[in-house]
Order: sequence, then C-alpha cells, then structure tokens
Amino acid sequence: MIKTIIVATLSLLLCPSNLFLDINDSGFGCSFDRNVNTVNHNYDYYNLIGLFDAHNISDGKQSVSVGVIDTGIYSHNNLICNIDNSNGNYKAPPYNTQFGDSIGHGTHVAGIIGSTNNSSQETIGICPNINLVSYRQFFPETGYPAGKYLDSDIISTISTASSDNVDILNLSGCGEYYNSYFYSTINSYNGLFVCAAGNNSTNIDNNPRYPAAFTCSNIISVGNSDWQDSIASSSNYGYSSVDLFAPGEQIYSTIPGTSSYDYKSGTSMATPFVTGTVALIKSVNPSLTNAEIKSCILDNVDLVSSMSNKCVSGGRLNVYKAVKAAIPEINMGSNSSIQNLSYGEYQFYKIDVDDEMTLRIISTGNLHLTGYLYSEPSASATPVATSHYYGSGNFELFYEITDPGTYYLKVQNNNQYQGSYGIYAEQHSGHSYNLTYDYNNAFTHKSYCACGEYILQSHTFYAGVCVYCGGTLGGIVPLDLNNPIYENVFTDSYINKSNGIIILGPEDFKKLQRGELDV
Repeated sequence: MIKTIIVATLSLLLCPSNLFLDINDSGFGCSFDRNVNTVNHNYDYYNLIGLFDAHNISDGKQSVSVGVIDTGIYSHNNLICNIDNSNGNYKAPPYNTQFGDSIGHGTHVAGIIGSTNNSSQETIGICPNINLVSYRQFFPETGYPAGKYLDSDIISTISTASSDNVDILNLSGCGEYYNSYFYSTINSYNGLFVCAAGNNSTNIDNNPRYPAAFTCSNIISVGNSDWQDSIASSSNYGYSSVDLFAPGEQIYSTIPGTSSYDYKSGTSMATPFVTGTVALIKSVNPSLTNAEIKSCILDNVDLVSSMSNKCVSGGRLNVYKAVKAAIPEINMGSNSSIQNLSYGEYQFYKIDVDDEMTLRIISTGNLHLTGYLYSEPSASATPVATSHYYGSGNFELFYEITDPGTYYLKVQNNNQYQGSYGIYAEQHSGHSYNLTYDYNNAFTHKSYCACGEYILQSHTFYAGVCVYCGGTLGGIVPLDLNNPIYENVFTDSYINKSNGIIILGPEDFKKLQRGELDV
C-alpha cells in the first residue's frame, strides 16, 4: 500500500497517468510474436553481423554478468548452465520469491544474449559463455496489466543490480512518460544499460519513449532491422535518441520448456543482440570503460544509407568489428601480464608494427602455451606464424616481425594448470642478434635461447649452442669466420672471428628472415 501511494504521488508530479512500462505490441510496447513465416533467418543474421568471426576472438566469460529485467528466465537446456542461481533461485526484487517465466518474453531475450549452441535448432547466443541474472518483473502475480510493470519497481531493480555488481543490464521494454528518478537511477548505475527503442514506427526524438530517449551516457538504445538491412516497419527511430539498429525480425530463440524454441520480433529482440556484444567486449577487455565499450560498438557499425538519419551511429550492429576493436593493444617496451589462464582458455592481443620488432611471450611456469600470430583475427584466418611450448618451468615463445602492419596474437593455454605470462614487444631496428653455426655449414633452423639471443639448430635434431650465455643444447660448434668466403655474404653484420659469432645487423636479419642469407 505504501508503494502504491508513492507511485501515485510520482504520477501526479511527473505525468498524467501511472508510470507503466510495457513489453507488448500495444500502446508503447516493445515486442510481439510474428509467426507468419517460420523460415529461420538466424544464420543470415549471424553472418551479417560477423558473429562467428567474433566468436573466434571470444565466446564470453562466466565472470561477466548480464541482468535481464524481464518476465523471468526459464531453466531451458540451452540456458541452465549460464543462469545465476547464487541466491538459491533467480533474483527478482521486489518479488524474489517468484521465479521461472510464465510469459516467455524473458526466456527468449535471454536466449539471444546467452544461449549455448544447439546446432539442431540453429540458434546460438551472441555471448554463449555468460552469467545471466534474472530480475523478474513482468508477470501476472504483480497484479498489473499483462506485460506491464511500474517503473518504480525497475528503479528498485537497477539499484539491486548495482549492489549485486552486475556488469550489464538489458531492458527490452519502454514507456512514454518521463521520470526523473528513473533517469537518475540509470545514470548512477555503474554498468551499461541496453534498452529497446520501442515499436511505434515513430521518431522518438519528437515523441520520446523512455528509457531509450534518456540522455544518460551509459544507455545504448536499440532499434530493429531485418536480414536485408531494412529498418523494421514497426521500429521506432531517432537521430539522437536511438544509437543503432540490430537484428530483430523473426528471431528464433529459447522459450519456456526444456527444449522449446519459437520466433519473436521487435526491438525487444534487437536489444539483446547489442547486450550480448557488450558482454563479449567485457570478456575480451575488462579494463575498458563504459564509454570505450559504447564507442567500440557505435564506431564500428556497418553503415546503411537508410539508417543514416535515423540513429546516432548511422548503421547496424557488427559484432565482429566491435569485438575486434576491443582487443587490448601491446605497446612497444610494455610487459602485459595476465594471471590464471585456464586450460583451453585463450586471449587475443593487438600489435601495430611500424618497423621490425621482437614479440615475446614469457611464462612463469605451468602453462603449456601456443601462440598464433594473425594479420586478421577472423575465424577463417590462417596464422602467419605459430610457436608453442610443452614443458615446465619458465620459458619464452618469440616472433620476429619484419613487415609493417597490424597483427593479432592469440595466446592459448594447453595445460590443465593455471599460470601467468607476460608479453613484451621491442622494436629491433639497429639491434643485434647472436647466431652460431652448425656442422652442416648452413644456416638452418633458428630458435630462441633463454638468455634472449638467437641460436641455430641442425636439420635433423634440435641441438645448439648459445655462445652469448654459454649454455649448451647440443653438439654445434662456432663458425670458422676466418674463411674469406664469408666476407661478401654479410652486409651490416659484426663478425667476431675470435669466437665465431656473427651479430646480424638489420639488413642481414631481413635476409635471414627471407631465406636469402646464403652461406
């Protein structure tokens, strides 16, 4: 009763009727079923937004949490492993004794965000490895009209999500009346708040729908587009109030039932596409701020001419471009440490190369690492270089990059143990590298020594001598550099005839990389 009085008071102050938000296709609703056509376009959408290329970079992490403010989340087979049950059931203040989903809207939204893969149903979540937290609001037990809820309850829910340290909130609903308390609560929330623009076919710059039209910097407002990159006829739009469009027509996703699926359409379905993308970005680079994550998404849409004056970004969501933009960069001379890389887990890094450089992965032990160097981190890309180590103790993997450009390094742990590693990038133009020579009188296979210098190895077995640090890996002897044959071979290298070491200069090192250093 107290809550009712408070709400009524706010209604009188702020708008001419109760502050209901809606998830239905009526009034100011945000979603509706459209089963007139059962053609599954999910894979059209997945290819359009680059989802599988994005999943090559990351499919998410359980450490990232997404709160779904909706009708609840049913324990679907494709969702159960991602649902947060830390409090014994789904969190749903102020009705946290209620759980499940008697309507189906929330389960469908949750499936778009974080359904695990089910190839037989041809549906997969944008972030299939995620921690989903259900904040259940739209359900008959509230006593409110079906599919509606009071924004005072949502204000309470957002505050609870902040206390729960939930990273991202998804609200596939909206209303037509401004509420300053709603605004301030979202504005103070420490995560990103992704919400639906609504299904009124209207410009919400002129006819606002909230919270989509709020000016909070942590809001991402989403309109609905189809598989042909057309704005859905029902979708709201707005040059300054809608941030971008995302797939939302005939989306096939989970519904209540252990293995049930169905189609739904609307901005309610477009919103979780963006929410899942935010979760992927948080998984790839948790250090990014809300503003940086939002920029990764809005600055990397696919521009669509029909959307140019209908939203802030002028385009439709591209998950791959957004996630790629979030890959952490390795700076020259920096050592980036990552703790506890679990078995099978991997991490991507970006490195911009202007000149020749050395890239080292330095492990503190226990990790069996494989490093893949790519010119593009897409699913179809072939590594330009691969290096691995299957041993114990401290070790290094290394790469020498001679061609300028942007590269992506994937570091993967192949061991059951956790451990730490660092990545060190060093410009080596003008630097030198010690090399030895083998019995076959030919430069053969180069490797890296623990002291940080090059050695050479024989054709048939791994063996070598690192003269620089005195360590011995096998029966390789120094080169007799008194032989005049070598005087015309090297361009800018230092030849130490007393101990048989050649210190390669930059030009000779390039020749070695290209296989042109012939002795």
